[in-house]
Amino acid sequence: MQARADMDSIAERLEEQYPEGSANLKISVVPLREQYTGSAKPILRVLAGVVGILLLISCVNIAQLLLARATGRRKEIALRAALGAGRGRVLRQLLTESLVLGLAGAILGAALSTVAFTFLARLIPDNFPQGTTLALDPVVLLFAATVGVLTSVAFGLGPSLAASRFNLNDALKQSKMFGPGGRRRKIRSALVVVEVSMSAVLLVAATLLLRSYHQLSSVELGLSTEGLWIIETPLSTSRYRDSQRRSELASGVIERISALSGVVSAGYVNYAPLVFKGGRAGFLIEGRPMPAPNQFPQQIVSDRVVSPGYFSTIGVPVLSGRPFEERDGPASVPGVLINQTMARMFWGDENPLGQRIRLSGSNTARWLTIIGVVGDMRQMGLELVPQPEMYLSFNQLPAEVPPFFWPRYLAVRTEGVDPIKLAAQVRHAVASIDPNQPVSSIRSMRNVIDSELVNRNTQLILVGAFSVLALLLAGIGLYGVLAYDVAQRKPEIGLRMALGATGSRVLSSVLRRTLLLTSVGVLIGLAAAAAVTRVLRAFLYEVTPTDPAAFAMVAIALFAVALIACWAPARQATRVDPIVALRSD
Repeated sequence: MQARADMDSIAERLEEQYPEGSANLKISVVPLREQYTGSAKPILRVLAGVVGILLLISCVNIAQLLLARATGRRKEIALRAALGAGRGRVLRQLLTESLVLGLAGAILGAALSTVAFTFLARLIPDNFPQGTTLALDPVVLLFAATVGVLTSVAFGLGPSLAASRFNLNDALKQSKMFGPGGRRRKIRSALVVVEVSMSAVLLVAATLLLRSYHQLSSVELGLSTEGLWIIETPLSTSRYRDSQRRSELASGVIERISALSGVVSAGYVNYAPLVFKGGRAGFLIEGRPMPAPNQFPQQIVSDRVVSPGYFSTIGVPVLSGRPFEERDGPASVPGVLINQTMARMFWGDENPLGQRIRLSGSNTARWLTIIGVVGDMRQMGLELVPQPEMYLSFNQLPAEVPPFFWPRYLAVRTEGVDPIKLAAQVRHAVASIDPNQPVSSIRSMRNVIDSELVNRNTQLILVGAFSVLALLLAGIGLYGVLAYDVAQRKPEIGLRMALGATGSRVLSSVLRRTLLLTSVGVLIGLAAAAAVTRVLRAFLYEVTPTDPAAFAMVAIALFAVALIACWAPARQATRVDPIVALRSD
């Protein structure tokens, strides 16, 4: 708070001293931790919510299984009570069993987490701040184990209370003909509905992220990625301060690499597409009103510096005019290329060729003549529409320019070249010009795009894995309810079949129950997903949070899993022998 107040005071003083150039000046103060982790907070909140929903589904499954187990032991518990065990004693026994299950699960989960950590660590991008390492924190393990134990006991409390509260005479005399009653059956059905609905929410979230990932990975970049390589060759600020030496290195490297077998063309750029997201400059248009002194121009666009042959190398068309050529040297008229968006934004239907612009910041800056218009590229990000951009020539830059204008990235177009062989040839070609010049990285354009998608890929894999696990748990829960119901209703089913009911009618009764529970769960889950998935809006690309295709796919998947889960119990119900079933009662 004190730092923010101090900076606000400095901004006020600057505005008083320089009213024209510092009007409405605002200074933002951000904690260092926030600077490093602020962008990760939204997705971490989403993942925390996903884990929470998965934990609830697991707890519902625990409650359902314990309820079924307690129901099946009602006569055993009644017998214990008849022998003198009080309700508190029975309740303690059942809770102790829940605690043992929770401890066993927590220990097994902690052991599995150490094994799974190696795999999970590979999913997380390694662009951490210096000094930060990724490790399995014992405190986190202890917290997760504690939560597992507590939730097991908490969700086992309800079934334990229900099992310890009974009428002794009814429990001992109860016939199995129609089971232990409908109340607990309704509770188990409600738990299944809850599982299915929460699974639907997770599946919708995963499907939306999957569709968004597919849309973004197939977006049109405006350049040709096939056979395109990006090679980084950072120049030493001490050895290449002279512009003539920079020019000789760039032209020499391009000439040597272009002569390699399988190389089609090559060209330099100060920052390659999707590698650098900054670089913006204000400019003035000749013949239009100039800004007041100390006032920054309203015309601001992205700027990059390229060599002749760069646009043909990366596959960007020149729509009108011409690209930079070798004849565009220091002695020729300074030229500039603009992209289609910049031409449309600042000149509209007017032809920009021949128009002159000047970079702002100095009254002595040269006027640059627009010699060509090139196609748009997505250079600032896959999800961002093409921005207005201008391109300067390395060969026409002033002698003294900052290092961020120097040639740094070499684009190379190849055909049928082995990547390992290409890397060795490129390093040899650069070393032949300057043995001390490093080649820090060689990546295909496809790798650059994959680097842009790595965070979304991590999100998709984690949310998708949790969603599949939730779907599996929901299927297990539905199977458990149906299998238990069939086992409890065997005498009833046997009686119905003895009275003439066919196997198909018994099968249809199990299927009706399955479809009813699933339908209610799907409807509730999709309604909840329509409200909850709005928090994913910031992570979606060309997909709405209520995308009909995603909701339909989830509904189909849940019904398919439900039918698979009910298959074994339904077949078991049709194979009940009426005589054996009636004798068992």
